[in-house]
Formats: sequence, structure tokens, C-alpha cells
Amino acid sequence: MIAKMKKLSFLIYHKEYEAFLEQLRALGVVHVVEKQRGEMDESLQ
Repeated sequence: MIAKMKKLSFLIYHKEYEAFLEQLRALGVVHVVEKQRGEMDESLQ
């Protein structure tokens, strides 16, 4: 079965960033794409 994916944006304190990503990856049900610093998402404007 294929389920529709949801797109989420997170604002994370820089010291907690790596631990946050590791916790998401450990869940095994997410695909993490990191954007370049300063890159804006049109939907957030």
C-alpha cells in the first residue's frame, strides 16, 4: 500500500539539530532532506 506523504518543516536550535535528525532517522519512517542555509521555501512566504 502506498500512503500519501506529508511535508513538514522544522525550526530546530542548532545545538539540538544533529540529535533531532538522528531521532527521526531512528524511527525509520521518514525521508530527511536538508536545505542549504538561507534557502527559502515558497510556501513559507
